[in-house]
Amino acid sequence: MPFMPVYVDDIIITVTTSISCQALISQLSAKFSMKNLGPLHYFLGIQVQRTADTMFLSQQKYKCDLLTQFSMLDYKPCSTPSSSQKLDNTSGEILSDPSTYWPLIGALQYLIWTRPEIALSINQVYQHMHTPCTPHLSAVKRKLRYLKGTPAYGLLIRKGNLNLTAYSDIDWAGCPIDRGSTTGYCIFFGQNLVS
Repeated sequence: MPFMPVYVDDIIITVTTSISCQALISQLSAKFSMKNLGPLHYFLGIQVQRTADTMFLSQQKYKCDLLTQFSMLDYKPCSTPSSSQKLDNTSGEILSDPSTYWPLIGALQYLIWTRPEIALSINQVYQHMHTPCTPHLSAVKRKLRYLKGTPAYGLLIRKGNLNLTAYSDIDWAGCPIDRGSTTGYCIFFGQNLVS
């Protein structure tokens, strides 16, 4: 069964055999004007490196562009995306111009596709979009420093079994603002993280 993600005029065709792929491309070409660009190398800012048994997805160029755009190339890298400090609404001063904070958070959210380890820390700064304060901006800059220090990270997808495995965790009443809980999960399809 083919799987075809489509974005505007870009299509990725995934099937089990190259014969099936060529047949599907021929059928689509008969109906639509298309150009076959060959094996997948780059799609929507995601770089793809393939071997016989693996596919490595990364956003190195996007991350580098992000560090350049927000003038973070000269900052010292760090080894973790967040510190042990809990973010709240009362610490620090409200940013005088939050319009720089908003696009930065949006850009970081797009990196979660290939960098799921930053998902929780991005969610934590995202919760302060309406009234970002100086500690929130510092936390965002720390995430950029972490990305700078981990340039080769991405998602490795391997051939393997078809078992579905899920893990979850929760920090009961961990939010200092409303005592809400944060739940995290990861779902693996075989050895591959899919969500």
